[in-house]
Amino acid sequence: FTLAVFIYLESQTPGGTVATNIRGAEGNFVLALDDKGQLQATIRDRNGQLRSVTGAAFLPLRAWRLIVMTADADHLRMYVDGQLVASAPCAMMAASTSETVWFGTDAEGTRLWDGRIDELAMFDKALSDSEIAGLHQAALAGSGEAKMEPHPRE
Repeated sequence: FTLAVFIYLESQTPGGTVATNIRGAEGNFVLALDDKGQLQATIRDRNGQLRSVTGAAFLPLRAWRLIVMTADADHLRMYVDGQLVASAPCAMMAASTSETVWFGTDAEGTRLWDGRIDELAMFDKALSDSEIAGLHQAALAGSGEAKMEPHPRE
């Protein structure tokens, strides 16, 4: 599994959710800020346990970042701008029957993301380090210097 997304953070809002399909015992992934305001990737493994990795640094405010989370049968990994920032062993990710993915909030509508979310992509395999670096390089090349300015508010 891979989730790749550009995010722009206005304020360090603990619990702010980028994307999730978890609601109660259903679903299998979350990308959100933890209770301290640090970026955290979480999956539900086949045993029903939630496994997380957390970035060691706070995301900068008002700057676009490419965030990628991957899960295979061995590790859960998180990347920021093509660089691995966190990794932990984990079991195979649970299958999900959840058809809904929430963006910018959790299933209850309480963990709101304070910023912007753009160009989210999900893959049914864990992308390699070189594929993730390639995504970042393509974003840099395609935008002249990545997403440095936010989209205008309408």
